[in-house]
Amino acid sequence: MVSSTVDFTGSNGDPRKPGTLHYRHPDGQLNDYEKAITAVGSIIARYDSDKKFPVFGFGAKYGGVIQHCFQVGEQPELHGINGVLEGYRGVFRTGLTMSGPTVFDEVISYAAAAARSQQEASKRIGKQSYRLLLILSDGAVTDLERTKRAIQAASDAPLSIVIVGIGNA
Repeated sequence: MVSSTVDFTGSNGDPRKPGTLHYRHPDGQLNDYEKAITAVGSIIARYDSDKKFPVFGFGAKYGGVIQHCFQVGEQPELHGINGVLEGYRGVFRTGLTMSGPTVFDEVISYAAAAARSQQEASKRIGKQSYRLLLILSDGAVTDLERTKRAIQAASDAPLSIVIVGIGNA
């Protein structure tokens, strides 16, 4: 199973301003995150048999509270790359405020717990499972030590983590 995570921190710039990483082009041109979702997503989607993807965001503020791991889209899993793109675009209609800091530890911990749980369920029916976590971020990680600790804690989970940098940070 492939899970994706998108960076909605303020370091990406105001999505209403041209030239920022989340900018919605009026002519339909893809922004930098949409390009990465399409390019990388289409490659790793081949490794997901049902093409249903849990997608999460981090770094946005809702109702004054910073969320470091929140569901993207109306459903727990989005269907295909187009579903991921629709879910991503829908986040900007939810009243979020791009915030920060940029921390990966909550999404890594969540993905590791889900991978362990999925593996246990698979074992009960004589199968195996594996999860891939794709993190799309502008690369400005606020607390590298927290991220390292989260990766170390996840090292026993059937999980690979792929971090794709967006932009120049």
